[in-house]
Amino acid sequence: MKKQKTFINPDYVESEVDKMAREERERQRSVYHRKNARIRSFWLAIGFAITIIDQISKWAVTELYLRPHARLGESIDFFSWLIETPPAILSGVGFKVTSNLNIVMVWNTGVSFGMFSNLGPYMPFILIAVAIFILGFLLFWLFQTHDQTQGICCAMIIGGAIGNIIDRARFGGVIDFIDLHAFEYHWPAFNIADSAIVIGVGILILQSFVFDVKRKRRYRDRRKERAKRNLGY
Repeated sequence: MKKQKTFINPDYVESEVDKMAREERERQRSVYHRKNARIRSFWLAIGFAITIIDQISKWAVTELYLRPHARLGESIDFFSWLIETPPAILSGVGFKVTSNLNIVMVWNTGVSFGMFSNLGPYMPFILIAVAIFILGFLLFWLFQTHDQTQGICCAMIIGGAIGNIIDRARFGGVIDFIDLHAFEYHWPAFNIADSAIVIGVGILILQSFVFDVKRKRRYRDRRKERAKRNLGY
């Protein structure tokens, strides 16, 4: 199929009304792009904040609580902890907070909540590669969507994933430390990044389910209206 050529009249002179209309369209387009940029910057800021909070929480737990508690040397400040690789704290070191919450050091070489932890020495590298691929997809989604809930959820997942990727790249495993338990059953240890990922994914699934229900309801309502019109109601 041949592309249709656009004819431009060389003698055309833009009128004042056309000029004002064109300038208004350009202004509205500029406002729209600026608004989109602000919204996406806000979403990215949420992801960045989650990554920072996750890293601060891991530093605080390991250096301010677990290391002194286990008498494993002097604690270091946050920026030194980020730049250097401090001596590792063995898994199992921890203390009781409440009757249902412990702070326990767990090195997780698998995915969230300790799944796939014992699949060989190359597992951290495989998981980093998979996480980077998923990050690329989520970033693409974040910059394409116009839905506020989807954008925030993508940002939460991105922030949590980056927090765990940093751990894998530095230590070969993720620092998990939150140990919830009830009736002698312990939920797999997790961290702030895992929580952000699970909450983000959960809300996306819930939103998808609710949206699907609403779409089916609207479809049924349209069919009923069409049937009434055909019957002459």
